[in-house]
Amino acid sequence: MELIKKYRIALVVTFGLCLFIKPALCFLILGILISYIGFAAVLFLKKISKTGIARTGNIVAYESDSDGHKTPLIEFTTITGDIIKAKPIIYASTDLSKLRSYTNFINQPVPILYDPENPKKICSEK
Repeated sequence: MELIKKYRIALVVTFGLCLFIKPALCFLILGILISYIGFAAVLFLKKISKTGIARTGNIVAYESDSDGHKTPLIEFTTITGDIIKAKPIIYASTDLSKLRSYTNFINQPVPILYDPENPKKICSEK
Protein backbone atom coordinates (compact mmCIF):
# COMPACT_ATOMS: atom_id res chain seq x y z
CA MET A 1 0.00 0.00 0.00
CA GLU A 2 2.89 2.32 0.74
CA LEU A 3 4.12 1.74 -2.79
CA ILE A 4 0.88 3.09 -4.25
CA LYS A 5 1.02 6.17 -2.02
CA LYS A 6 4.63 6.77 -3.00
CA TYR A 7 4.01 6.59 -6.77
CA ARG A 8 0.45 7.96 -6.82
CA ILE A 9 1.22 10.91 -9.10
CA ALA A 10 3.19 8.77 -11.56
CA LEU A 11 0.31 6.27 -11.72
CA VAL A 12 -2.27 8.98 -12.37
CA VAL A 13 -0.14 10.62 -15.10
CA THR A 14 0.56 7.25 -16.76
CA PHE A 15 -3.12 6.34 -16.61
CA GLY A 16 -4.09 9.73 -18.07
CA LEU A 17 -1.63 9.40 -20.94
CA CYS A 18 -2.80 5.87 -21.68
CA LEU A 19 -6.38 7.13 -21.92
CA PHE A 20 -5.43 9.12 -25.00
CA ILE A 21 -2.60 7.07 -26.49
CA LYS A 22 -3.60 3.44 -25.89
CA PRO A 23 -6.87 3.06 -23.92
CA ALA A 24 -6.49 -0.72 -23.65
CA LEU A 25 -3.49 -0.20 -21.35
CA CYS A 26 -5.80 1.47 -18.80
CA PHE A 27 -7.44 -1.87 -18.12
CA LEU A 28 -4.02 -3.46 -17.66
CA ILE A 29 -3.01 -0.73 -15.19
CA LEU A 30 -6.26 -1.11 -13.25
CA GLY A 31 -5.86 -4.89 -13.14
CA ILE A 32 -2.31 -4.61 -11.85
CA LEU A 33 -3.37 -2.13 -9.15
CA ILE A 34 -6.29 -4.27 -8.00
CA SER A 35 -4.09 -7.38 -7.95
CA TYR A 36 -1.39 -5.56 -5.96
CA ILE A 37 -3.89 -4.30 -3.38
CA GLY A 38 -5.39 -7.77 -3.04
CA PHE A 39 -2.03 -9.51 -2.65
CA ALA A 40 -0.84 -6.87 -0.16
CA ALA A 41 -3.98 -7.36 1.95
CA VAL A 42 -3.62 -11.16 1.93
CA LEU A 43 0.09 -10.96 2.84
CA PHE A 44 -0.70 -8.54 5.67
CA LEU A 45 -3.41 -10.83 7.04
CA LYS A 46 -1.10 -13.86 6.86
CA LYS A 47 1.69 -11.93 8.59
CA ILE A 48 -0.52 -10.55 11.36
CA SER A 49 -2.13 -13.94 11.98
CA LYS A 50 1.33 -15.44 12.56
CA THR A 51 3.18 -12.63 14.36
CA GLY A 52 0.35 -10.38 15.55
CA ILE A 53 -0.15 -9.74 19.24
CA ALA A 54 -3.66 -10.24 20.57
CA ARG A 55 -5.05 -7.51 22.79
CA THR A 56 -8.42 -6.11 23.75
CA GLY A 57 -9.16 -2.55 22.74
CA ASN A 58 -12.05 -0.18 23.29
CA ILE A 59 -13.93 1.62 20.56
CA VAL A 60 -13.40 5.31 21.29
CA ALA A 61 -15.34 6.82 18.40
CA TYR A 62 -16.46 6.29 14.84
CA GLU A 63 -14.90 8.46 12.14
CA SER A 64 -16.65 9.19 8.86
CA ASP A 65 -14.84 9.31 5.54
CA SER A 66 -15.72 11.61 2.65
CA ASP A 67 -18.58 9.30 1.57
CA GLY A 68 -20.05 9.06 5.08
CA HIS A 69 -18.97 5.49 5.84
CA LYS A 70 -18.01 5.10 9.49
CA THR A 71 -14.89 3.31 10.72
CA PRO A 72 -14.17 2.62 14.39
CA LEU A 73 -11.29 4.32 16.15
CA ILE A 74 -9.91 1.76 18.60
CA GLU A 75 -7.75 2.52 21.61
CA PHE A 76 -5.57 -0.19 23.13
CA THR A 77 -2.44 -0.65 25.20
CA THR A 78 0.55 -2.45 23.71
CA ILE A 79 2.66 -4.93 25.64
CA THR A 80 5.23 -2.18 26.24
CA GLY A 81 2.55 0.05 27.81
CA ASP A 82 2.06 2.50 24.94
CA ILE A 83 -1.50 3.71 24.40
CA ILE A 84 -2.38 3.60 20.70
CA LYS A 85 -5.45 4.93 18.88
CA ALA A 86 -5.85 3.52 15.39
CA LYS A 87 -8.37 2.51 12.76
CA PRO A 88 -8.34 -1.08 11.47
CA ILE A 89 -6.33 -1.54 8.27
CA ILE A 90 -9.02 -3.76 6.75
CA TYR A 91 -12.61 -2.85 7.62
CA ALA A 92 -15.80 -3.50 5.66
CA SER A 93 -18.48 -0.85 5.79
CA THR A 94 -21.91 -0.79 4.17
CA ASP A 95 -24.18 2.02 3.07
CA LEU A 96 -26.19 1.40 6.22
CA SER A 97 -23.28 2.81 8.24
CA LYS A 98 -24.05 6.22 6.73
CA LEU A 99 -27.37 6.24 8.57
CA ARG A 100 -26.47 4.58 11.88
CA SER A 101 -24.87 6.47 14.73
CA TYR A 102 -23.15 3.50 16.47
CA THR A 103 -23.27 5.34 19.82
CA ASN A 104 -24.17 2.11 21.63
CA PHE A 105 -20.87 0.53 20.47
CA ILE A 106 -18.63 3.25 21.93
CA ASN A 107 -16.54 2.08 24.93
CA GLN A 108 -17.25 -1.56 24.02
CA PRO A 109 -14.33 -4.00 24.17
CA VAL A 110 -13.19 -5.52 20.89
CA PRO A 111 -10.49 -8.19 20.34
CA ILE A 112 -7.71 -7.04 18.01
CA LEU A 113 -4.39 -8.16 16.59
CA TYR A 114 -1.65 -5.59 16.11
CA ASP A 115 1.60 -5.71 14.22
CA PRO A 116 4.53 -5.62 16.70
CA GLU A 117 6.68 -3.74 14.17
CA ASN A 118 4.03 -1.05 13.61
CA PRO A 119 1.36 -1.01 16.36
CA LYS A 120 -0.87 1.35 14.34
CA LYS A 121 -1.59 -1.51 11.94
CA ILE A 122 -4.43 -3.38 13.58
CA CYS A 123 -7.21 -5.71 12.51
CA SER A 124 -10.10 -7.41 14.22
CA GLU A 125 -9.27 -10.80 15.64
CA LYS A 126 -12.55 -12.33 14.51
